[in-house]
Amino acid sequence: MPELYPGLAISVYWIMGIIDAIVLFVSVLLHELAHSIVAQRYGLVREIVLYIFGGVSVIDDQDELASKDFRKEFKIAIAGPITSFVIAVILATSFWLLLYITVGPHNNADNVSAIMAVGVFQYGALVNLLLGGFNLISAFPLDGGRILRSALLSSKNNYDKSTKITARIGMAI
Repeated sequence: MPELYPGLAISVYWIMGIIDAIVLFVSVLLHELAHSIVAQRYGLVREIVLYIFGGVSVIDDQDELASKDFRKEFKIAIAGPITSFVIAVILATSFWLLLYITVGPHNNADNVSAIMAVGVFQYGALVNLLLGGFNLISAFPLDGGRILRSALLSSKNNYDKSTKITARIGMAI
């Protein structure tokens, strides 16, 4: 933030950093929650394990057979990245609107609160774009790996073989 928004007090950068950390955690939570909401629609019981830089949803063993439907797996896997991209669009739009309003041709950039908000929106948009994009990498257990497995499963009709191919691609990546 000091490089993007120079000249602010160090306490302002700390506040922005704390808010940005919260934005990251909430973004990961919403990404994983989207997976779980779609999984629950299919009657799959999920547990969400969150980490500061990611999370994973776990399917109970009795639900594993239900998850072998490639359509269900695709919809569950794609829900997270779509959620991240939607959040990115909302925050990017907020960033541009607030930037225009506060630093536009008729205003100045002296409002520290507005600068903080602009910085947080910018960070939030970027982090959600990266979160959604990174999760589309075709490596297990990322969402892209699950999407790839669902595509292979739809053409091969063999869950174990599709999983092995996807796992090998993931290891290569």
